[in-house]
Amino acid sequence: MQSGILHGEEKDFKTAYSYFYEAFEGYDSIDHPYALQSLKYMLLTKIMLGAPDDVQALLTGKLGLKYSGRGIESMKAIADAGKKRDISIFNKTIDDYKDQLKKDPVVQKSFEISI
Repeated sequence: MQSGILHGEEKDFKTAYSYFYEAFEGYDSIDHPYALQSLKYMLLTKIMLGAPDDVQALLTGKLGLKYSGRGIESMKAIADAGKKRDISIFNKTIDDYKDQLKKDPVVQKSFEISI
């Protein structure tokens, strides 16, 4: 997962996604709690790549059923704001999910990169 974080900091979100996906598969196979965090970062990279529709696609099916919570909801809300290209929705989402977004250094750094 660390390699994904480093690539994200370098704005190489496509490679970051690959590392997060690999981490997710490993953690998911052993039912480790980091699987949820890896999935959150996978969704984040899709948002940063300008592909908010991919967020919903990833969560359709068994992933959406198995993994849920405020972290995943926050990524869906950010993807929705990106899809609508509405900064007011984006800012409201940041406020609504501040624990999941502002307190996560990886997410915070990604948002700083995008501004």
